[in-house]
Amino acid sequence: VQGYGGVTGTAFPLVAGESYFVQLKNTVATKDYIIVGSHDPGLVLNLDSVTGTGINSFSYPYHSTAGNAKDLIDEVNGFVGGSVVSVGYWNIASDSITSYEGLTGTAFDLVPGEGYFVQVQLDVTNYVPSHY
Repeated sequence: VQGYGGVTGTAFPLVAGESYFVQLKNTVATKDYIIVGSHDPGLVLNLDSVTGTGINSFSYPYHSTAGNAKDLIDEVNGFVGGSVVSVGYWNIASDSITSYEGLTGTAFDLVPGEGYFVQVQLDVTNYVPSHY
């Protein structure tokens, strides 16, 4: 995990298709923040299996057609053939990752503009998310 605090560390470039997590100072309970994105129907994503855990940060594109975690698993698996282990998100209420593996539990809805964790066991290269 690489972090930047505005004063310490090194600022890093933001990469299209990756998600980022922002931690607020404990003096700020909430902050409304408008994120303006653009739709790039040709955006090619790569999900790496050799990151130690195979967990990748994934920025759900605004015009995606996958409505929930199962749809995303099915889409990526259809592209590469059974690589996805799970899709998860940071659950603020429990201060932990909530994940869906595709077989048990409830496939949570995906929200455009939010970040997700996609764990893969095989590299997924040149994946273009389905979009409308």
